[in-house]
Amino acid sequence: MRNRLRIIITLKLFIMKQKLLYLFSLLFIGISNLCYAQSGALTDLVYDATVEQGASDLTFTFNYTSSEDVTIEWQLTPANEDGSPTYNGQVSYNQIQNLTATDTPTEVSFNYSIAGSAVIGQSYTWAGKFTPAGGGNDFGYNNTNNLVEITAAAGVLNTISLTSNLPDVLQTGQEITAEFEYTLTEDGQVKFALEKQGPTPNYGVDGAESYINPAMATTSDPVSGSLTITINANTIPSEDLADGESYRLVVAIFRDSFQFIDQIAIPVTVNAVTAGIDDLNANGIVAYPNPVINELFLDKSRLNAQSLNIYDISGRNVRSINNLQTVNSINVSNLSKGLYFVVTDTKKQFKFIKG
Repeated sequence: MRNRLRIIITLKLFIMKQKLLYLFSLLFIGISNLCYAQSGALTDLVYDATVEQGASDLTFTFNYTSSEDVTIEWQLTPANEDGSPTYNGQVSYNQIQNLTATDTPTEVSFNYSIAGSAVIGQSYTWAGKFTPAGGGNDFGYNNTNNLVEITAAAGVLNTISLTSNLPDVLQTGQEITAEFEYTLTEDGQVKFALEKQGPTPNYGVDGAESYINPAMATTSDPVSGSLTITINANTIPSEDLADGESYRLVVAIFRDSFQFIDQIAIPVTVNAVTAGIDDLNANGIVAYPNPVINELFLDKSRLNAQSLNIYDISGRNVRSINNLQTVNSINVSNLSKGLYFVVTDTKKQFKFIKG
């Protein structure tokens, strides 16, 4: 009986010891996380409260502290009524890379330019953040009430504008050309790229980026140009992106690799039209006549779908049909002559030519 009691007491003591060790380990982890929590601040901001459209060679100065090595990103964006940033239509952007961790306020400064598209009379605000040099979540935001007013330009503006339309629907493997006009007060760069927005933004997704470097300073008369990119066949389709992520085509002028001056950004959808989709043209006729002038008739038994989208050769969605069960043909008389791709909701495709 005594031996049994001794064993029970020993087991209880062992269990209590394990629980204490577990609690101590949780406490240690909590203290460690507290000790290594990211922290940082941007203070003593010195900037021009009133700037001209297209102004360049301006200087922004502030002090920073940070618990780790960081890159600081900084942008001028339209302000809400309370002075907070909208993050929609930025007119200046820059970053300072690989700043050393410091708990002593340390001064940094950089040059910046203002886009020619900045709206006169609009209130803008500076918004900044820290990005860990070794990767990780952003922190140390400074996003409120650093207001800037825009005035009319005295001379040449830094501007860029499109002279042809860009598609809003793209296909993997597709080639896209942007045609544009630009002015620059000094030598810079013009870039055209597919950009992914979200928690981990990516400019020039899978190599989809081209540029003019250098783009020479201009007079007030704009210079015409064009740039072409190809959407990589391995680019993740929009429907497979993580929550909060999206694509856009960006045509922009830069002062250098990071200092944004002005840009045009168009939200786009990327579809894997040519990857993993059954090509119905390879196995007989699914739509006729082909070429077609007015009415394209469908063999719905082969389509076996509820909806379809029609894309032109540039990847632009020109027609959507959502009730195929009630449709036997599609009127294409108002489409321009050329080659078109039809993609169904069941991941099948076929081509037709509009004559």
